[in-house]
Amino acid sequence: MSEELAVTPDRLTEEVLIKEGLGADSMDLITVEVELEKEFEMTFEDDCWERIATFGDLVDHVCKVKGIALNMEAAEPALSLRQVAPAAPPAGRDCKSCGAHSAASQICSFCGRAL
Repeated sequence: MSEELAVTPDRLTEEVLIKEGLGADSMDLITVEVELEKEFEMTFEDDCWERIATFGDLVDHVCKVKGIALNMEAAEPALSLRQVAPAAPPAGRDCKSCGAHSAASQICSFCGRAL
């Protein structure tokens, strides 16, 4: 992501705002989205950027959709989407709307839609 936004990796902290802090515009967000979709073999839903404000929100979103846990020890000094480790899949189902994995429930814990 640092390459797509032309920022140094040390600026990619959990709390940095993507638009205001990193200067990302709508075209930058599309570029980041396309690159992440390719790298992580996932799809961003149309309204996902309404829920993603910080770099940490983006990392959380990818982790939830892919069912992976962030290895915080490997992520120092800056968080990186390339520094995630696969987690054992928890009991539950994947949401057909957003792809997030939800525990044994009939409602997606991420997007709130019925499974």
